[in-house]
Amino acid sequence: MEWIIRYYKEESGNIPVIEYMQTLPIKQRARIRKTIDLLEKYGVSEPFFKTKKLRGCDKLWQIRISYSRIIYFLHIRETIILLHGFTKKSNKTPVRELKIALKRMKKIIE
Repeated sequence: MEWIIRYYKEESGNIPVIEYMQTLPIKQRARIRKTIDLLEKYGVSEPFFKTKKLRGCDKLWQIRISYSRIIYFLHIRETIILLHGFTKKSNKTPVRELKIALKRMKKIIE
């Protein structure tokens, strides 16, 4: 079963996850792109991914690709919405990054 991958898009037309990826070295971009392709093909339950549920919201998940993190949530009918990308520099997910993802998720749900 194929999953549908959607990117959060701001009112201005910007796509934050794509913009984040463009700031990264080419090899890291390729890793993220490959992970997103696998996510689309196999969904989140496959062992290809290092995912974890984020504290503070039971709907938000984080996928780890080397030092990069992509926050997403599962939406209607096998749809994965990629909300936010960032470089993790500490052991815990920074509150700021979590708040950004939560705000974007709420815009989609409402």
